[in-house]
Amino acid sequence: MDGLSYKQASKFLDAGTMGIKKGDIERLLTINDRNAWLDEQISTQCASHVEQTLYQQQQRGESTVTQEMRVCAWFDLALWDDAQLRQRVAFALSQILVVGDRDAQLAPYPVELAHYYDLLSQYAFEDYKTLLYHITRSPIMGHFLTMVGNLPYSETGVNPDQNYAREIMQLFTLGLNKVNEDGTLAIDPDGNPIANYDDADVENMARVFTGWFMSNGSMSEPMVANDLYHDSDAKSILGQEFPRELVLNKS
Repeated sequence: MDGLSYKQASKFLDAGTMGIKKGDIERLLTINDRNAWLDEQISTQCASHVEQTLYQQQQRGESTVTQEMRVCAWFDLALWDDAQLRQRVAFALSQILVVGDRDAQLAPYPVELAHYYDLLSQYAFEDYKTLLYHITRSPIMGHFLTMVGNLPYSETGVNPDQNYAREIMQLFTLGLNKVNEDGTLAIDPDGNPIANYDDADVENMARVFTGWFMSNGSMSEPMVANDLYHDSDAKSILGQEFPRELVLNKS
């Protein structure tokens, strides 16, 4: 038992929910165990953003789903869904694994954007590698960071698009520069920041993300790989060597 004070319970819930509601603090004080509350929240499945978006459409009697309906559905879940910790984590992830409804390619797809947010909610408590795997295969992310349909040099005569390759290292994982265990910037003997990767790493990573296409034209189904359009030549990324891949029936 934690022996929580009212102030401690309030501070804890303020950090772990999208907003404290009437009775929340009293309930936590009754449980008197923050770990038990966390376990309960982790096991609570969140409502579907897609379903709530379609509910917004139904309630308005409209024939077309809009981005406004999707945003209103998000507020419905953020404020009233029982899985408050999952909603809080999904929101935090949405500020890192960013996509935008103002993007011209994504603006016409409110339901599919809601599906993308459902991925963040669904995998909020999985390991980050699993989450990133599903985000990488999302056609919403594929279009936002221009990785869908990325082709190798052998097909186009130009190097593959580097947008997603750069962002997955700069924003989603490593960051630009190395840091110490306490989070402070690591510096070399000359007082300069130590880069985590260089342009060659980005170029080779971009070659990894070739040959991915939409599945049946869907903006919500995971993208599928076509080995015929994947750069199968040897690559060197972050000091790791990746040998040439065997691709059958590649002309």
